[in-house]
Amino acid sequence: MRIFYFDLVKISRNFLVLFLLATTAILFSMIVRQNVPSTAGAAGSVITKVQTKEKVAALTFDITLETDVATIARSLEENQITATFFLDPDWAKKNQKAIRHLALKGHEIGVLLDSKVIKNNYPENMDKAKELYSLWTGSSLRLVRLTDNKPDAKGPQILHSHGFKVIGSTVKIQDMPGQNADWLLPGSILHIIPQSSSSTTQKLLTEVMSAAKEEHFRLNTLSELLSYGPGIVN
Repeated sequence: MRIFYFDLVKISRNFLVLFLLATTAILFSMIVRQNVPSTAGAAGSVITKVQTKEKVAALTFDITLETDVATIARSLEENQITATFFLDPDWAKKNQKAIRHLALKGHEIGVLLDSKVIKNNYPENMDKAKELYSLWTGSSLRLVRLTDNKPDAKGPQILHSHGFKVIGSTVKIQDMPGQNADWLLPGSILHIIPQSSSSTTQKLLTEVMSAAKEEHFRLNTLSELLSYGPGIVN
């Protein structure tokens, strides 16, 4: 007959070590989970970048009544770059020919909305806008950018329920980015804010395109960027 002796002190010590290791692992996984950006599939989410390791980024502009769109479009065409333009509705009403021209050149069209308009209800004129944009560009209107930097969650939720993607940005560019291109990362949504002076806007765009070329980045429309991976939210 075999007799087994149990060292209770040793067993307790081993149990304590295992308990501490398990607790540490759980805490570590919770910290990692908190710092990993979530995918943007949930209603009310705002896409701020795209998950990819490829050297690609989306070039986006907000177009208002003061913007010199012709200069921007000409510069993009000269450099064989397509971009996404978020159009203020008032600008769009007065510039249907320009919208058609942008679409023919391969640029993507979205709508720029005041966050206050969408805060409580789906705007009645949005369905009409979808019809008009489809008529002008030959494609569906699916992208919206809200003017508020941190919009109330209800607005994006309402838009999401009607089939729109709400777009934010990884980095806003309104000053010369300078020599260091550490702002240019894979999957970035670059939000160029046109300046009151068209020459300043042109210099800003030239700096961005030069940085992308030097870093071997490809600048795309937003939908092209989303083909590389899922949109994510910080």
